[in-house]
Amino acid sequence: MSKRKILALITAMSALLLALVVYGQSPQLPPMARSEFPVDDQNEAMFLISMGEKSGQPQDWTGEVIVLGGELETLRGYKFDIDDRVLPPNGWSVKQRQPVSQARETIYFSEGWIGEPSVGVMITLLAQPGCTVEVKTTRGNFSFKPTDFRIGERKTDLEGDAAVVRLPVARKIGSTWWNDDFPSIAADGQGGLWVVWTGYHAEHDELGLRHYKDGKWSNYLPVPGNQGDVWWPQALIDENDNPWVVYAQQDNNNWDLYAVRYDKERNWWSDVEQITDHWMVDSNHQTAMDRQGNLYVTWQGLRGKNYDILLKVRRDGEWSKTYVVSGSEGNEWEPSIALDSTGRAWIVWDSYGNGDYDVFLRSFKDGRFGEEIAVAGTPRLDKRASVVVDKEDRVWIAWEQGDVNWGKDLGFTEKTGGGTALGGRRHLRVAVWNKGLLRVPAQQPDDVAFVGSGSFQPRLFTDGNGNVGILFLRRTHAYKRNAKAWWEQQLTLYQGDQWTTPTPLPLSWNRPDTRGDVVAASDGQLWAAYSTDNRDYPFPHRPVRTEIYAARMPSWPARTPVLVAPQVESVSAAPTHPDEPGDLKAIRSYRTMIHGREVQILRGDTHRHTDMSWDGGGTTDGSFSEFWRYMIDAANLDWGNVSDHQGGGTYMDYYWWLQGKAADMYYMPGRYTSLFGYERGMLYPDGHRNIVAAERSLRVLPFLRKINFGPMRQPSEIPPGGGGHAENDVKYLYKYLHRIKAFCLSHTSGTRMGTDWRDNDPEVEPVVEIFQGARTNYEEIGAPKAVQTLDPKPDEAPGGFRPDGYVNHAWAKGYRLGVVASSDHNSTHISYAMVYTHDRSREGIIDAVKRRHTYGATDNIILDYRMGHHFMGEDFESDQALPIRVYVRGTKNIAAIRLIRGQKVLYSVSPDRQETTLTYLDNNISKGEHYYYIRVEQQDGELA
Repeated sequence: MSKRKILALITAMSALLLALVVYGQSPQLPPMARSEFPVDDQNEAMFLISMGEKSGQPQDWTGEVIVLGGELETLRGYKFDIDDRVLPPNGWSVKQRQPVSQARETIYFSEGWIGEPSVGVMITLLAQPGCTVEVKTTRGNFSFKPTDFRIGERKTDLEGDAAVVRLPVARKIGSTWWNDDFPSIAADGQGGLWVVWTGYHAEHDELGLRHYKDGKWSNYLPVPGNQGDVWWPQALIDENDNPWVVYAQQDNNNWDLYAVRYDKERNWWSDVEQITDHWMVDSNHQTAMDRQGNLYVTWQGLRGKNYDILLKVRRDGEWSKTYVVSGSEGNEWEPSIALDSTGRAWIVWDSYGNGDYDVFLRSFKDGRFGEEIAVAGTPRLDKRASVVVDKEDRVWIAWEQGDVNWGKDLGFTEKTGGGTALGGRRHLRVAVWNKGLLRVPAQQPDDVAFVGSGSFQPRLFTDGNGNVGILFLRRTHAYKRNAKAWWEQQLTLYQGDQWTTPTPLPLSWNRPDTRGDVVAASDGQLWAAYSTDNRDYPFPHRPVRTEIYAARMPSWPARTPVLVAPQVESVSAAPTHPDEPGDLKAIRSYRTMIHGREVQILRGDTHRHTDMSWDGGGTTDGSFSEFWRYMIDAANLDWGNVSDHQGGGTYMDYYWWLQGKAADMYYMPGRYTSLFGYERGMLYPDGHRNIVAAERSLRVLPFLRKINFGPMRQPSEIPPGGGGHAENDVKYLYKYLHRIKAFCLSHTSGTRMGTDWRDNDPEVEPVVEIFQGARTNYEEIGAPKAVQTLDPKPDEAPGGFRPDGYVNHAWAKGYRLGVVASSDHNSTHISYAMVYTHDRSREGIIDAVKRRHTYGATDNIILDYRMGHHFMGEDFESDQALPIRVYVRGTKNIAAIRLIRGQKVLYSVSPDRQETTLTYLDNNISKGEHYYYIRVEQQDGELA
């Protein structure tokens, strides 16, 4: 080989190496598409054609669309089921389905689902002046002119059975390969836009930035300095029209806030500035920047055992001290910030106190705070507030409102417990602070048609004409059995004395924890940036991949907002527990000794789902961010984990990554210990098991499938009919758990999700979920709160009835199983996994569970049970009977304490008081192996 060829080869290899260094990825899977996006066309228009609006009955809506004086670019099905088809180039075949009743869900949800029966198509076209769109269907024909519609306008035809809505034109602006999420958009003064977002791939986050100018989107620009875990990036524009990016990042096992600036003229990034350096978590931030380039950052910071709202300001290149906006005794969450024309900052947040969330507002200027203003202080759920200041310096606040007693007693055995489901109905509420008075719009957003009671996460904005609007997520359920849900980004603006009919943003179906953003460009155009996870109608619970879109629309005509005095509303909430604070104080202060070491009781839950679970997600479980609010505030637990099916149950691992990040973010040393987990489901006789781990290295384990078994719908979902998995699948799980700091536990063992106890490994399956809040007690047939006690027809029990799965059969086989109680879907606040430990860490809790130092309870009952010097959960040998000692402190008077040996009650007492002790010696014990356990029964029916 000649020297010239060798030199050329070395040069080519050097170029390849440089490319790898710059992009930090292997050439086999480029992480981002870096080609330019096409020029926007001002004549492009997008429409949603909806059919079957009135009847809701099964009927055929097959048809086609013909564009006269224009060009049809795309045609997509909207709410198409499995058998529906797009028929290129311009037709479709779709049938409207028969609605199915959702009455069985009313135990947990006080209002029917929003299940819209209509079907439709979404079209994008290039429309010339005078363009006409003809729609021909088997149910009738109609036509419309695109120029007759403004964005968001809705017109009906076919006697109201068909409707047309003009949508803003949307373009995908994210990456090609990554899961892109949490976009933020900002407008500079030169007609440009900047969008930043989080991209995820292969257990790695990266922030991406893109610029829009003169009809073009720039190439992808990676933001430097971030790696591993990144949270909520936000874009801002300084006085020189340069973009800033502020984000949270986990580094060295802690979350802090960072900022970095991009100089667009020199194509150069500044050094990354670390905003916070406290050893506790700082996250959930919001930002604002004034015309002089002063940067305001407010966030939710863990200080001591509670979250406070904190603030910092960057002025003249220097960061201020950390200001405490509000540091009450309760936890405070998710602040929002806006600036008025005088440079005064307005900050809103929600705070948990008195058993519910309330919304507060406070101003800040020149190092001084105004008084705290209670914007929403009812017993209802009032949370996730947003703030914006209009051109008249009126301060607008929007938030989502739910019912009273959010997250309190709810479950199959507590159908009238008084609690409200985590994912229950939501309403949008708006208030305005103006010149020292609190006012409200003449109409609230939920009074508008097509908003309803499924409105989540409002984000206020102002358009190019100064109108105030709200971007929000609206929940809709598939019009079919076992309603699954999607959340669609929609926006509405306040025009005079009413809100506009909400405008859906195209291709925005997603989960409820995503965040969109809206900004008015310098030319007056309104831009929205948002994400979608590409779920579709047949399987709306299955995300595919998250992507970022941007949509453009004109601003609305300027209208003076009509504001009125708020009406005084009388709302009351009866407590579900008269003295819950006292019960919690008693249980948290209780100390006892185990083998010379002082221990305490930690209350937990190993079985909680979110909207990410395929079988019930989107109904009443709530979002994965609401999971943390419930665990920390409403239930006031000490430890727990998300247990979504297969970590989200999809091909992509992005949702599993999100849950892991959140578990680290909401670890509160000394207050709440977050663990990692998921539910692995196989039907009877192998059974569902929850996996709980101390380390984030836990991975979702695929099922072992039978050879030549047909294809499953998803490899991570429950095998169809329970017959798709290999017989040694459970042993395969045990083998995996031996390699990590984790355990598993069977649940609902006496149902079709249960087991006949063919498998057990005491080292990695040390406990069983004996009581489940969503269902019943699986201790033994006829036990309190067991299905036979509640329903004379056990075959109709929730989850079915498999008597061989009751826990007493496992004990009879010699299995060493401790017990816990947990929740599962929907249920809240009535089932607790109690653990005695001296170590609150993740590893300490896992170790205590593996020692079986646990008990299950349906209320905050203290139970201390030992035999001689041996503590509950231990096994031992003795040549003589040892005294049994029991201490109980109930939340109500105790009706009975029963000591059970084997299958029989050995001893029983009826104390008829709240606190008692029991001592007993079993003098009739024979040689051999015996198991003993204690059941406490309160007069109100609660158990431990």
